[in-house]
Amino acid sequence: MKRLKSSLIIALTFIFLFQINIEAFAAAKFQSYKAIVIAQKLYIRKTPSSKGKITGSLSKGQIVDIIGASGKYLKTPKGYIYSSYVKKYIPPKLDVYVSVKEDMPLLLSPDGDLDERYAVEGKKYKVTGDTGGYYKIDYYGKLRYIPKQNAQILKGLNYKDNITLGFIYVNGKQYNQRFMDDEKDYVNRKSTDTGLDVLCPTWFEMSYKDDTVDIVDKGDSDFVKTAHKNGYQVWATFFESSPERASRIFSDDTLSSNIIDNIIKYAKDYNIDGINIDFEGLGLSNKDGFTKFVSKFYNSAKYSNLLVSIDITKPEVSSYNFYNRAELSKYCNYMILMAYGEHGGSFKEAGSVASYNWTEKAISDTLNFGVPKDKLILGVPFYTYDYAVIDVNLPYDSVVLLKKGDIYTSEVLSDEAKNKDIKYGTFKYISSTENFYKVSDEKGENIYYIPLESGTLVKANTIKRFVVGYESLKLQTLNDRMSENNGTAYYDESVKQYIAEYYKDNLKHTAWVENKDTLSWRIDLLNKYNLKGLAAWQLYYETEDMLKTIKDKLNK
Repeated sequence: MKRLKSSLIIALTFIFLFQINIEAFAAAKFQSYKAIVIAQKLYIRKTPSSKGKITGSLSKGQIVDIIGASGKYLKTPKGYIYSSYVKKYIPPKLDVYVSVKEDMPLLLSPDGDLDERYAVEGKKYKVTGDTGGYYKIDYYGKLRYIPKQNAQILKGLNYKDNITLGFIYVNGKQYNQRFMDDEKDYVNRKSTDTGLDVLCPTWFEMSYKDDTVDIVDKGDSDFVKTAHKNGYQVWATFFESSPERASRIFSDDTLSSNIIDNIIKYAKDYNIDGINIDFEGLGLSNKDGFTKFVSKFYNSAKYSNLLVSIDITKPEVSSYNFYNRAELSKYCNYMILMAYGEHGGSFKEAGSVASYNWTEKAISDTLNFGVPKDKLILGVPFYTYDYAVIDVNLPYDSVVLLKKGDIYTSEVLSDEAKNKDIKYGTFKYISSTENFYKVSDEKGENIYYIPLESGTLVKANTIKRFVVGYESLKLQTLNDRMSENNGTAYYDESVKQYIAEYYKDNLKHTAWVENKDTLSWRIDLLNKYNLKGLAAWQLYYETEDMLKTIKDKLNK
């Protein structure tokens, strides 16, 4: 009996060891891999069975290591999962980028024809093909070539091809020289220095000439050549804001075709890379006409290898609802969301050009209107408004001068009765007539008369702020005014901005500060929504550290 038991133990031990070896052999032959979960939720079980104890779960999109298999179940480091709810994960193929060892003109073809556009040292270019001794690259939608001997592959690069653009306001053709005569001018600086890819001067607009619609041309070939040599693209803005003129263009196929043909001819003559369509305030009656015009323009521009971008506003702005955003997005390469104008010079209320919540809502609303995120460029403000304001908080009825107005010592509109020293202020309300407010100064010592159109009656015990003047400012100018007038600033978390205040000529001034910090959170929003890039309105109004923010945060 003992011999039988001993033999049985030896046999069972052999079987057990054999089973371990089989499993070890199977494990050794299994090639581990990564899988991605395709079910909304996938349970991890202790054993390879639907009755196995649940020890955890995975969500859709999670990537997990597969180290073994058992029937319909796959083994992971934390347990077993059902095989039908995952698929093999294949990492996305990284795009290949190159940089050039020194600035060099691009080639139109491998046979050596030169373009006036340059590849500049330090910039990244996507490789789309390999032709003998040349790399074929994507240069903003154009195919160009660079010699391999002058380029180097950038390995392991996870790079986002975003676009950074700066608008330059050009008042007339003769003023282009202003933006070219200093080494600090953008056109004379490398694009790698400024962090910008595109310079966008305001070069084309419409006018009436001899009772016909004509194009005002403010372009400059030297500007384009210099910009190209420094690694920029040049897109020229085509502007229109007259509803009546736009309606005439949109309703006349021959006229609209002539205008489109002429704009494209100018683009070819100047060798620019794109047209930015900035049509504003045209009204609902022009909505369909504008969409049709843009469609026609885009189809013509494509044949000339011109990029087309369209400026649009935040959707809820009623006066700009003529933008059929989803439809327009089909007829352009990019859409630029003008995410500024929450408050401005035409507003009676002082406030931020574009506060944080307002900006984020502008982005989300635009995307919800059907604009693809890979076409949407976020417009950012490189300016602010300096508001002259009067704050009213008096325990009696008051009259407040809303703007520079006239105040009189009698109910007679004459130079003799006019007080030329008083332009702003609050005055104690006494009574009113059909034409005047009768008021006194704070102590009641002097009586004055204010024409009704020059003043506003503010009821007793109310707190109210009136804008009596405003000015669009360069950001450095605001800094200078704060310094000169001993200004102060406080941070407002609700808008994520500092609010500056100072007094000049006994009048309070306030401004919502734009700087590298506000630009930084705008870029964070851009990345959060995975937008295509940013466009700054307008260059020459910013501070230099804002350019560094663009370079650092957008890897330029």
